[in-house]
Amino acid sequence: LVQADEGRRLRDRLWALVEYFKTSMIQHDWSLPPLRSAIIPWILGKDRQAVEWARMLNERNILVPAIRQPTVPKGTARLRFTLSASHAPGDIAQLVHAMDEIQAHLE
Repeated sequence: LVQADEGRRLRDRLWALVEYFKTSMIQHDWSLPPLRSAIIPWILGKDRQAVEWARMLNERNILVPAIRQPTVPKGTARLRFTLSASHAPGDIAQLVHAMDEIQAHLE
């Protein structure tokens, strides 16, 4: 029973973080697919773009892998955001801020 309560608490925390992430991204004009998952793809299209974004996030100590062919079809390279209950709202705020910084740098 104790484990069930802890599991429920962690699931609730995870879904709250997923919603916070999605809401934060939308508020900052980032579009995400309408799915309910703790693994959230952001499709960039070109392999080179996905790798560059992943590298720039990594430079800011944020691990977001680039997923590209042959894992996904050509032209659908993406970043894969993976959230867990161990993340804090501050981690998500840091990620969204880093995304804004990188976008400003690339413009």
